[in-house]
Amino acid sequence: MKTVTIDMPKFGQVVLKNYTHLSHEALLAVLKMRNHPDVRKKMFDHDPITESEHFHFINRLSKRTDTEHFLVLYQDKILGAINVTDADEQAQSAYVGMFSNLESTHPMAAFILENALIYYGFDQRQFTALIAEVLEENKNVIALHQRFGFRPAPTDTNGVVRLVLSNVIEKNKGSHG
Repeated sequence: MKTVTIDMPKFGQVVLKNYTHLSHEALLAVLKMRNHPDVRKKMFDHDPITESEHFHFINRLSKRTDTEHFLVLYQDKILGAINVTDADEQAQSAYVGMFSNLESTHPMAAFILENALIYYGFDQRQFTALIAEVLEENKNVIALHQRFGFRPAPTDTNGVVRLVLSNVIEKNKGSHG
């Protein structure tokens, strides 16, 4: 999907733009967000990404069907990015992630990103489970996921917290909007 527009009752329209269809300028904005020191330190790979590595990654994304990355826009401003990886259509599950644009001043940015992630995974992709893996020191994101109903699940990776969300939207329609 190139672009997905979400109508959130509490926030209005949120737009998801697939990385593979972004302009060069927008892709550089994604790279800048991802390379922000405060974002990088909460990622699995702390190293800065070069422009060449970034564009190689985007090129590989265009050839994959199990992975999607989106720039998230609200009121024409970049709030951050969300992703769905290792999508398993048979198991109806996928790994999900997000990061914020730390230059955004919107006080509800994290909540909007989380809502967009859940909406996309459940309503657009029809997954029955979303799986998030977060570095254990990233307490704010763990707490945010848990606030939206993600529950701890076993993991074999030290320093990583695995959280799973079952399709809550179907059971409690509208609780995330």
